[in-house]
Amino acid sequence: MTRMLHVFVILSLLALGSGEEGARLLASKSLLNRYAVEGRDLTLQYSIYNVGSSAALEVELSDDSFPPEDFGIVSGMLNVKWDRIAPLAHYGT
Repeated sequence: MTRMLHVFVILSLLALGSGEEGARLLASKSLLNRYAVEGRDLTLQYSIYNVGSSAALEVELSDDSFPPEDFGIVSGMLNVKWDRIAPLAHYGT
């Protein structure tokens, strides 16, 4: 489940991290439930950090590891966009 998000993040970092300067994004996905139980809600937290020296522009965090035929979204979103993430800023969803 988190493997797809990690691959996306790594590919994004490789694209962004070609130079020493600029925006550098790190993303994490955490399951907040103690156990994953069938038929019960899962609570996930996504965080994105810009650890670079300049703003990241037009950032999109997308998680496609929850097929709609198997999961229903109770609240929140699996796709989030930010116009700008400032240097050394952190956003959580």
